[in-house]
Amino acid sequence: MKCPFCGTENQEGARFCNYCGKSLKDQEEPKKKEGSLVDTLSMEPIKDYVEYEEDQDFPEKQKKPRKWLKVLAILIFCAAIAVGGFYAYQYYQREQKEKQAKTYIEQEKFQEAIGVYQGLYKETQDKTYQKDVEKVKALEASAKAFKEAEGILKNQAEDQYPQALETFVKIKNEGNTYSEKADKDIQSLVDVAGIKVQGLLDEGQYDSAINFVNDLLEKDPNNEGLKALMTQSQEAKAAYEEQVRKEEEERQQRKRELEKKKRQAEAAAKRAIEEAFKNFNY
Repeated sequence: MKCPFCGTENQEGARFCNYCGKSLKDQEEPKKKEGSLVDTLSMEPIKDYVEYEEDQDFPEKQKKPRKWLKVLAILIFCAAIAVGGFYAYQYYQREQKEKQAKTYIEQEKFQEAIGVYQGLYKETQDKTYQKDVEKVKALEASAKAFKEAEGILKNQAEDQYPQALETFVKIKNEGNTYSEKADKDIQSLVDVAGIKVQGLLDEGQYDSAINFVNDLLEKDPNNEGLKALMTQSQEAKAAYEEQVRKEEEERQQRKRELEKKKRQAEAAAKRAIEEAFKNFNY
């Protein structure tokens, strides 16, 4: 039996079309009825079709899965992985460059470290790297000054000790890589200054010792070692002056005693002469 609506062949006696689901019981009805479009598309087949769907006389059409949604989801996922991987790689690259810059600093290759930080700033426009450049420049200056000060200390250029001490104190207060070394060199300089001061004191050059220590204290006023050297020098000078004073007093005392004895001897001689003349006259 052929469906008058869609033309699909159906089994004889079928009530509904297997393709469009419309009723086949009045096969001649569409041919006999003529008129308006509303008459042709009667509501009866639609009613029967609804009843057929409710009776489950033929299987419903399955909706086709929306494959484009899956494809879109996969594309979004891949894009997220690609973007994340890109930024992860960029982060890894920056981290490696930062480590390289720190290695250069440890090796005192300051210009190379500055070049790395400048390159990172150009790549990221992160002002932190500009600050790192300034820090490395300051560290380079400290390294140069530190080596010069150490040279003065090693060469025992005593007249330049104040200059070296000033440099060490400055670097110590900067709190950089060389600060700990500078602190140790300050102590070394104080020890060497102590030997110098002791030599001056042994030679009786108390004022020279005091002036030498005073020049150093001007560069590091709170240094306890230098304060101790100043106290030692001042006490040595005071002790020397006290000794000189006592020696002078003793000398003056002996002089007075000698003059007294002299006067006594002269007086005794005078009396003896007078006594002799007196006896001679008798």
